[in-house]
Amino acid sequence: MPIKNLISNASQSLDVIDVSDEKYGAVRNGITDDYIPISLAIADLRGSGDLHFLKGTYRTASNLTMAEGIRYVPEQGAMISVDGIAVSAITKANPGIVTTLTAHNFSTNDKVRFKDVSGMAELNYSTNGGVEKTATYIDPTHFSIGDTSGYSLYTSGGYTQHILTINGTIDAGLYQIFAGNGAISLNKVEAVYPHWFGAICDGITNDVSAAQCTFNALNNGGVVIFPQSIYWSGSITIPTSNITIDGQNSTVKGHFYTSNQQNITFCNILFEGHYLRFDNSHRIKIDRCEFYNSYYGAYFGYGTTDLCDNITVTNCKFYQDANRPAGNYPVGLYFQYASNAFVENCTFKNILPSDLSGSYEGYGIYAGDGQCDGQLIVIKNKFILTEDAGSYWTGVLDAQFPHCYIAENNFDSDYVTVGMGIGSNNISYPS
Repeated sequence: MPIKNLISNASQSLDVIDVSDEKYGAVRNGITDDYIPISLAIADLRGSGDLHFLKGTYRTASNLTMAEGIRYVPEQGAMISVDGIAVSAITKANPGIVTTLTAHNFSTNDKVRFKDVSGMAELNYSTNGGVEKTATYIDPTHFSIGDTSGYSLYTSGGYTQHILTINGTIDAGLYQIFAGNGAISLNKVEAVYPHWFGAICDGITNDVSAAQCTFNALNNGGVVIFPQSIYWSGSITIPTSNITIDGQNSTVKGHFYTSNQQNITFCNILFEGHYLRFDNSHRIKIDRCEFYNSYYGAYFGYGTTDLCDNITVTNCKFYQDANRPAGNYPVGLYFQYASNAFVENCTFKNILPSDLSGSYEGYGIYAGDGQCDGQLIVIKNKFILTEDAGSYWTGVLDAQFPHCYIAENNFDSDYVTVGMGIGSNNISYPS
């Protein structure tokens, strides 16, 4: 059983404590478990002060919590490595029993997360809406996690994660301060950077793991900042609500996927060949973003018939050139299952199919192939066509919003069209 609830011999609170002080005995080599030294230093702060970490890797093999009044202050080259234990089996039962390859070090009532589980993917924190499980100790390599009988069958792989919970603040630069296969839970940090989780942020290295860890850490919402260009393969899932992603005008080469969340904002980002995808999400804002050569810019309602609603897109640019991606029906903004969308002061330029010789079509804004409700408002936007589209180019096509208002837009070519579905009404065209 792991050691818990360590009590220090300190008689009074200290404002600043260095965990590397020899009295705590931290080895900081990333191999030895430094859980006890870190816990003793935390206890000495008595809930308030700065917890300093000199250069080194401080491994913890158990769940660890820093109180709200404690500030985590790692110098460059210092990081806390949180254990994640490889999983070999998870039963589909009530309760579900987890088998680990090595000692898991969980006690009864410990919170636990999972990642990279195949088959029983409902357990993965990034895809299950940010839900943690509660462990019940059985033996060193087994613990139960409640009812898994309704989940998919476990097939292979994955980690069960210990959790470092930081309820206070962090004082660190753009360098790595967390490591390991465990999980980080940040509850009061105002802004989080992918660099803290090991992202290189050179626009070339695949930073998918570090980027996903960044979002997984914000279980109560917060702000993720990309101050430098970043690339990842596949999609990053936003697992919780109340998230703002601020690119500070940097380039992001990677997809985002959001499902069953609310209050999600993207701003100041250049998406190069990639898109945003939303399912059953609410109060979505996209502001001051650019989508360059993206087959879809933002797609609302792709994998579910539940509507995305209260969508606001402002001050954005959607444009393509001769290097556009292959495909014959590209769309800037695609509303498939959506309700109440507002688009203002955006530019849509040359959103065209890759094959201009066929009877294909590109769309600046498209609402179709699903179901929409409420209203679509499109005002003060620019629809620009500078290439030979082979025929007409559709700036706006609404085939399903019951109410559509289109006004004060600039269509700079006679070959840019507006199309309305039979069910649409309350339509106002630009003069």
